[in-house]
Formats: sequence, structure tokens, C-alpha cells
Amino acid sequence: QPESLSVSRLQLLNVSAAKTVVFHQQSFKSFNTDSPVVSVLVSGATKVTVRPKAFASIKSLEVDDVVDLQLEPLALKLKIPTLEPTITIRLRNISTKSLSSSVFSSSFNSIIIQDSSIDHIQTGAFSGFLMGLVALRRVNINRIERAAFSDQSVIETLVVESCNISSLSQKAIVAGISEFNLTGSTIQSIAKYGAVNV
Repeated sequence: QPESLSVSRLQLLNVSAAKTVVFHQQSFKSFNTDSPVVSVLVSGATKVTVRPKAFASIKSLEVDDVVDLQLEPLALKLKIPTLEPTITIRLRNISTKSLSSSVFSSSFNSIIIQDSSIDHIQTGAFSGFLMGLVALRRVNINRIERAAFSDQSVIETLVVESCNISSLSQKAIVAGISEFNLTGSTIQSIAKYGAVNV
């Protein structure tokens, strides 16, 4: 499909108070993928959908106050131009039925989800090669599926703080993790034979 918008030197895209927002595949193409500079902020929307590979290259993504967030598989599959990941993701006060398989399949500096509700974290949702910080703070989660935190990933710090998790499947967390902080959280059901690989 033809390009709908071409902007040079764009550094910030701010979308607020919208009813429906859809980022289609390749919504963002960068002329300079070696140095991503665009930050995307979406706030106060009723429904936000991110299709697979919607962002070719971004510096950061922040989603705040969204009633229905739909992140499809490979939604945040990004080109990472550096050996050390620099991209940051923050989701705050959102509700989503699912963090789909391979939704976080690139390397990230940080992924922070807070004050939110997630029904399912699917197998392979966190499957990027290297992630500096993955933090879940004050999040209600119905179920974390097997290998949601994939064994293909290295996570420097995983934080689960003040969360309510209904069910943690067998081998749900099998990523290589340097530091795992679990504080003030309730896990109602943990599968037998190792939900967390330590």
C-alpha cells in the first residue's frame, strides 16, 4: 500500500484521546535505521492495535491509559542497530487479553509494564535475544504460559513487584536471568516440576 505520511527529522509522534488507533505493518520506515530517533507516545485511547512489524525502527514506545491494547505476534519485532540494545518500552494502565507469542522478539534496553491487566502471557512472548530490564509492577495476570520467558532470551534483571498472578505454568520462566526480584506478589497456582528455571 502507498505511503500515507512521509516526515523527515521526526523525533516524536504523540497520539492522544483517540477512540481507535491501528499501527499497520511497516507503519514506520526509517531512512536512518542505524540511529533510530523517533519516540512514539500513545495515551488515552479506547483501543490500540499494533500489527506485526509495525515499527521498523524506533527509539521508544510508551502506551498509557488504553482500555484495550492488542499487540499481535511480532508486533515489536524491530531492527536493532547496535550490539547493546537501546530501545525502551513502557506500558502503563493498559488492559490486554494477551501478550502474543513473539511480541517482544527483539533486544530491548527495558520493558516496563505497570498498573495494568493482562489475561494471558503466551508462550514465547518474551523471546528477544537480550533484554536489560523486564519489570512487571502492580499487574494483574490471569495466566503465564509455558516458556513465556523463552530459553532463547537473556534477561539481565527480571522484576515482578506487587503483582497478582492467578496461574504460573510449568517452565513458564526459562530465560537466562542474571537477577530475579519477586516482591510483594501473590501467585495463586504454581505448576509442579519447576515453573521457574533457576
